[in-house]
Amino acid sequence: DDLASDLSTQLYAATSGTASARLDNVADTARQSLGTAMTALNTRVGDRALFAGTKTDTSPLCDADTLLSALETATSGATTAAGVQAVVNAWFDDPDGFAALAYQGGAPLASFTVASGEEASLDITAADPTLKQTLKGLAMAALLDRGILSGQTEERSSLARSAGDILLQNQLDRTNLSARLGTTEAQIEDAKTRNATETTSLQLARNAITAADPYETASKLEEAQSQLEMIYTLTSRMSRLSLVNFL
Repeated sequence: DDLASDLSTQLYAATSGTASARLDNVADTARQSLGTAMTALNTRVGDRALFAGTKTDTSPLCDADTLLSALETATSGATTAAGVQAVVNAWFDDPDGFAALAYQGGAPLASFTVASGEEASLDITAADPTLKQTLKGLAMAALLDRGILSGQTEERSSLARSAGDILLQNQLDRTNLSARLGTTEAQIEDAKTRNATETTSLQLARNAITAADPYETASKLEEAQSQLEMIYTLTSRMSRLSLVNFL
């Protein structure tokens, strides 16, 4: 979200004048931001990819260069900013586009039990519509760094503004997505605390059931000690037995 918000501001600033060098610099930033965003969505914890849905053993997204190369091929015939935007929009929505070439994860994970009678949902994948829209805006701006619409300063500026619009308009959706994830995290943390408390209570109850009674234990120990002493006494007397003593 930070990357997208910062880039949208930079894109608007870079298209407010006529200096193409400033737009070129922002285009380079856009390419780097796209790569950083895709790497973040490929984050793994242990051996599990966080945003790959059911394919937790697979990184959900291809690398940024692969994504941009596919878009370059798709937009090769476009000669205007509007044309490029239309192709990019279609590619991200086409089952044979983003879903087939960029997203390598699976379907969203099913809800799972976090406490007795309570389930949580972590169904956000890298193909979530909000995240996909953000990647679209970043990719559209990053195409400028690949030389798209080369020599057409006005068209390049128009494409940059369109990318900035996508990122800005998508900001509320990103906030809502973040809040949804935060709510689930809080739910899991609360369940974890309750489960720990319940476990402690059950352990105390178990100890109360299985623990030995101190008075009863002391009595049995005293009885065992008396019996042992009696055995030692009898053994000692028997060891002194002889035929003369017996007679």
